Amino acid sequence: MDGVTPASAPSVDRAAALGLVRSLMSRIFGVPPALITASTIAADIERWDSLGMVTLSLGLERRLNRQLPVEAFVAARSVAALVDIICSLGTATTGRNGAASDVERHG
Repeated sequence: MDGVTPASAPSVDRAAALGLVRSLMSRIFGVPPALITASTIAADIERWDSLGMVTLSLGLERRLNRQLPVEAFVAARSVAALVDIICSLGTATTGRNGAASDVERHG
C-alpha cells in the first residue's frame, strides 16, 4: 500500500484517539495527561511547537499503522483538531507485525 488510507476503512473511535494523543503529547511535551483535553489549544502548552508535532505525528503513524497528513497535523492548533484528523483516517486491523494497533486494543 502507498500510505493512502482507503476510503472504506472504518474510522477510529474518538475516545481512543484522544487517549492516544494525550499519552503521546504528555511524553513529548512534558505535560501531565490530565492537563491535555480535547479543548486544549497550542497556547496552553508551552512546548507545543512544530518539531514536537512532527515527533507526535511519527509516533501516531507508528501506533496507528497509517500515514498522517503531516502539514495538516503540524498546522493543527488544538487537540480536538488532531483527533479529527486521526478519526478521518480510518484504522488498520493489524500493525506491521500483525498485532492489533494501540487504538484497537485500548479503544
